[in-house]
Amino acid sequence: MLVVLLGCVCATLFQAEIYAQTPAVPPTSITPATQPASIEDTIRSLIPALKEREPGLEALSKLQAMRDARVLHLLEHIRDRSVYEYKSQFVFVPVVRDDPVKGKVAEVYDLFAPVDAAGNAVGVPMEVVALEELKDKDFTPQRAVRTQILNALRVLGLKMDDPGLRRNAARDLGNKRQADAMPELREIASKDSDDAVRLEAEQSVQLIIASGFDTAATPQQKIAAVARLGELKSIRALDLLKEQAAAPGISATDAAIYQTAIEKIERHLSISNWISNVFFGLSAGSIFVLLALGLAITFGLMGVINMAHGEMMMIGAVTTWACCEFIGPLLPAGWFDWYYVIAFPLSFLIAAGVGLVVELTIVKHLYKRPLDSLLATIGVSYVLIQAVRLWKGDNLGIRLPAWAGGNWEIFQDVVLPYQRLFLISLTAFCVISVILLFRYTRLGLMIRATVQNREMAQSLGVNTRMVDMLTFAFGAGLAGLAGYGIVLTSNPTPEMGQTYIVKSFLTVVVGGVGKLAGVIVSGLSLGFIEKLLEPIVLIEKPLRIFDSTWAQVAALLLVIGFMQRKPAGLFPDKGRMADQADRTSAPFLTRTTRRGDLMLGGILFFLGLMVVPALYGMGLMSLEFVNKLG
Repeated sequence: MLVVLLGCVCATLFQAEIYAQTPAVPPTSITPATQPASIEDTIRSLIPALKEREPGLEALSKLQAMRDARVLHLLEHIRDRSVYEYKSQFVFVPVVRDDPVKGKVAEVYDLFAPVDAAGNAVGVPMEVVALEELKDKDFTPQRAVRTQILNALRVLGLKMDDPGLRRNAARDLGNKRQADAMPELREIASKDSDDAVRLEAEQSVQLIIASGFDTAATPQQKIAAVARLGELKSIRALDLLKEQAAAPGISATDAAIYQTAIEKIERHLSISNWISNVFFGLSAGSIFVLLALGLAITFGLMGVINMAHGEMMMIGAVTTWACCEFIGPLLPAGWFDWYYVIAFPLSFLIAAGVGLVVELTIVKHLYKRPLDSLLATIGVSYVLIQAVRLWKGDNLGIRLPAWAGGNWEIFQDVVLPYQRLFLISLTAFCVISVILLFRYTRLGLMIRATVQNREMAQSLGVNTRMVDMLTFAFGAGLAGLAGYGIVLTSNPTPEMGQTYIVKSFLTVVVGGVGKLAGVIVSGLSLGFIEKLLEPIVLIEKPLRIFDSTWAQVAALLLVIGFMQRKPAGLFPDKGRMADQADRTSAPFLTRTTRRGDLMLGGILFFLGLMVVPALYGMGLMSLEFVNKLG
């Protein structure tokens, strides 16, 4: 209950803080319910006038004057011919797809439904109707009005109140080399109140000049724009500068300016990438730690090999999805995102409940039979996977809270997503809660006593059977919290637990069985190793080393090599708790010879760095199966 109560407070405060701040790059999705309803009503009332010339031009002028993001998205929908009049209201139809029963069907969304960066609707449609029902109901403005809409959209994003939209618009204009937008871009670059918007606009101005699309620019201005792009460290100008620097006939002076600019940008790119990789390594390691926390309890402290632990994580993720699907729509308008706060205690409690049922029915009979517990829990995992698949299918789409799409740009081109920051915070919160529980509560004292000496604990009045039940349920609940956090980065699926279970066991074993500090250090280390190896390129052909798959294989080989030298992990038991292996009790744990190390290393190198990547590259092995090979 301590974890649940503290979790509710933490998640609530985190969400409130995120909403209170203005992010450097806010999410592109718009949540209409959080905005004044009167603005939406005004926009809807002006739409019918767009069908006529004079009233339409006047209505368009009023819409532009609002400087509201919903107006921008409305005009983009009209441009894309995805606005329809259906059941006496204007709706947004972004997707038309084939249905095996109904033929072509259209997904109907509210006109102000949230959209992602690509303009696709987010969330569940209002209705899915046959395309025939929308025949002749598409909204078409008068021709002159439509022309004016297209002209307005060219620079309308620069006039929005939202700095994120202004920044995106400035970037798009530069990427599209729209020289006719130069006056507006120059004005934004010099007068905008937001530093990031001014920087993006200036990069776009210099990019258009350097690319030669500004016909009024002189050769001197063009080369000055190249130098300025280097000073601005404009990553999106890098390919252009390399292409122009390699052009025949370029003078030595100009080539030196190009080379200086390219070196500045590449240095900035390298630093930005390494900082981002360190952050994503911390984020990936946090996921490993979060999932391994529960496993460290069930496997490390209780000695149960629970292969269904990944499915406890899946239960937590599915619970979060169910809160979004069934509880979110029941909340008051503007409170939909708070389903995620409600999902925090529920994901813990439901996963813990499932874990308790598994313990009572199966695991309690197998505490002294580790191999039997391994086989039995594999069967449990398949049952849970199939149960979810039969209930709701293989892919459960979830609408994330609005804040989860935001970012915090700590400096130029180094962006930290809020969802990853939340995962790190959630992991830190769970680790602190577990420490407090085990160190400063009566339950924690009884768990530690039972683990150290079960017979002595029983003689002192500890109900060790109850301790076993609560400990196993608590470990499952922690796995449920891991699933609760992971839905921010990937959609829930019945088999999602299979992806993480191997790395979770590696995290526990490398850290030292039953050692909380070992879980933290090994989990973060595995995340850092994978992310820091990914950008390293040793060779390009015939195979590229490294990429994400190679990095995982290399991390696994490093773990195997480490375990050969320190089989007890980073934090082995000491004193009477230590398991002193010898050649009679556990010959496979004894110190290996150099010759044996070389032979084993050669075999692992051949299998891990040659055979597995080759099969993966030929499409004969999936990434999920590569993970399972661990």
